[in-house]
Amino acid sequence: MMFCTVNAKVKAKRAKLLTAEDYGAMISSGQIFDGAALEHDAARLMHYINERPAKKFIKSMAAGLANGKTDIDYYLSLWRSLDALDKVSQHAMKRVIGVEIDLRNILWMYRLKRHYNIVGGATYGHLIPLGNKTDMTTRMAECKNVAGLLAEISHSLYSGVFGDFSHGEQRLVDAVKKQYRKQSRQYPNSIVVVCGYLYEKYVETRNITAIIEGVRQNVGVKEIVRQLVFDFTI
Repeated sequence: MMFCTVNAKVKAKRAKLLTAEDYGAMISSGQIFDGAALEHDAARLMHYINERPAKKFIKSMAAGLANGKTDIDYYLSLWRSLDALDKVSQHAMKRVIGVEIDLRNILWMYRLKRHYNIVGGATYGHLIPLGNKTDMTTRMAECKNVAGLLAEISHSLYSGVFGDFSHGEQRLVDAVKKQYRKQSRQYPNSIVVVCGYLYEKYVETRNITAIIEGVRQNVGVKEIVRQLVFDFTI
């Protein structure tokens, strides 16, 4: 599958994504800029793709991101859709989605143990039964308490992702964004480049929403920054 044309379009669109300076100006001035809809961007990019499975996958992913879906059914649907993609795209996207699922499960396990004291077998019904490291997820689910879970995380591939979990969701999203960039560099002629751009657009939309709500509710600059998925200081 050749993605040269659509990837050139993605590169041009990525150049228009907001930067740290843009976010800083928005917070300081209170001026909010509307971003283009994810699904609209996805539809425009799909014009340059011939393969129907790729189009279907992109459309499904864009719809999920646009609606903020992070439930089990969303991930199961995406995972099943991977089989219809070409081998290169399938491999790259499975790496990214697998990482996202692993991290989503870790975050859910932390919350279940920390706030609801749910451990062992009772945990599994709340987790996505997929991912790149399912054995790791099983060991973490069996931990009896938060301390055990944190110890297990510290010895895992994801030891540096969540920190003290005070910004769990933001750190998860940032880690997935970085994984998209990694896979896009390795497989520049695959669907992962398009999906990576859409995910970055999703991050941008999240940040804009956080800024809108912060300005509307007269929240301080530092507190707004704490909600953003971006490494910068104002």
